[in-house]
Amino acid sequence: MKRCENGHLYDETIYSSCPYCNNQKLKRIVVDDEVNADISNKPEGTTRLDVTDFTTTFYGKEIEHGDYVTGWLVCLEGPVKGKDFRITYGYSRIGRGRHMDISIPEDLAITRDNHASIVYDPKKNYHYLVPSQSNFVYLNSTYVTKPTRLHIHDFIQLGNSVFEFIPFCVGEHSWE
Repeated sequence: MKRCENGHLYDETIYSSCPYCNNQKLKRIVVDDEVNADISNKPEGTTRLDVTDFTTTFYGKEIEHGDYVTGWLVCLEGPVKGKDFRITYGYSRIGRGRHMDISIPEDLAITRDNHASIVYDPKKNYHYLVPSQSNFVYLNSTYVTKPTRLHIHDFIQLGNSVFEFIPFCVGEHSWE
C-alpha cells in the first residue's frame, strides 16, 4: 500500500497514481455502519467491492485469475483455530492488518504488514512460503529465511498460530 501526498492509501501494484486524487468525484460516505459510495465516476476498468464488516468501499482492477483459489491455510493452533484462509494467484500476503490478503488480527504476535507471503507460481504449479525480513516464520518446525517450496500438509507457524497448507493447484490440477 502506498500513501499519496493527500493521505489516501492505494495499491501501487494496481494503480500508477492515486485513483482518488485522479477522480475528485470519487468519495466514501459512511452512514450507520454501511458504506454508500458515489460510483458514477469510478476509475475506468475497476470493480466495486463492498466490505460492510469494515465499512469500506474498495476499487480494484479485475485481474485474470486474480480471485481463483489455489489452496488454503487451515489454522490448527492459535486464536483463530478452526478457521480457513484462501490462497489465490500470485502473492497472498499474511499479516494482522485488514488490508492483507490473509488477515489475522487476533494473533498479536503476527506483524501487521506482511509477516510472510504464500506465492503461487502458475508456470510451475508450485506454492512458496516467503518470509519477510525480521519475522519468525517456521515450516515444519524449521526456521525459514528464504523462499521455500510448500508441499501438501506442511505446517506453517506464524506468531502464536500454526496452519496446515492444503493446495488446490497441485500436480496436474491447475486453472490453466
